[in-house]
Amino acid sequence: MISLEPVGASEALRSAYLVPDGLVLAEPSPADGNVSELAFVKRGSHRARILFSVRGLYSFRPSPDGSEIVYSRSLPVAGKPLLMVVRRDGSLVRTLAHATSKSLSWSSDGRRIFAYGVNADCWFCVFSAATGKQGAISSINLDNLWGGWPSVSPSGKKVAFPDAKGPAGERIYTTRGGFLRNLVGAAAPYAFWSPDDARLLLQPQDAPPRLFSFRTKALTRFRHDGPPDLIALDWR
Repeated sequence: MISLEPVGASEALRSAYLVPDGLVLAEPSPADGNVSELAFVKRGSHRARILFSVRGLYSFRPSPDGSEIVYSRSLPVAGKPLLMVVRRDGSLVRTLAHATSKSLSWSSDGRRIFAYGVNADCWFCVFSAATGKQGAISSINLDNLWGGWPSVSPSGKKVAFPDAKGPAGERIYTTRGGFLRNLVGAAAPYAFWSPDDARLLLQPQDAPPRLFSFRTKALTRFRHDGPPDLIALDWR
């Protein structure tokens, strides 16, 4: 468990993800709320080092080894949306699409990038991290998303998402479209997979986290030693 405070005098932490050697986070710039500063906190340290800034940051996610970051942006006035992969210092690796994405994730081997909300032809996409080649995941119906985004498991084989169509709840499918589970009444806008795909942590907006185990098929309250209002950001 790790406790986080904003790096500077800005409004709030936007998001944070664990990498092998520390933590990559983003928060609004104190000087300009349209700019987000991505920073790195080395493991064992309490000091954040600014990596680079992005105007119009929409979402981001570091690679499993922490060496690269995929992010999407859309400028506040002119638009110019981009979905791109950069090195940790902000230097460009490749542009994946001239579009934004509401949700981003990597497969645990770092070979694939999953993006939701890209464009009409590829609303739920998978990209090759090596070549940028894209393909659409069209076998899963995401028309009734319920206040959240799909979450792809580390293996890249499962996806969980909140669905409003009755009976409303968290749906779990394979990325090929095979139905696995329906957690009725337990939908959450944010879901985090364990590294082995065996458990799923649901983070509701105004309730304690809950944990689903594929081994026991049980959904239980997530027990922890942190504060009562603990918010999950990542799983390691």
